[in-house]
Amino acid sequence: MRDLMERLGSFGACVLVLGYIASAPLGMIFWGAKGWLLGVVLSLILPWFGAVSVLVQIVR
Repeated sequence: MRDLMERLGSFGACVLVLGYIASAPLGMIFWGAKGWLLGVVLSLILPWFGAVSVLVQIVR
């Protein structure tokens, strides 16, 4: 993990952390509106599941 942070620098690390923090609520809201409880739970537990699954559904 230290090597990754050294390569990204402080700005890259901030983007990763903020993206991770924003991913859960985004996925929970999206899947809650769609009525898929498992998606809400997975968005809360798995890192990046919320953002990635929402993007996949939008692109489809």
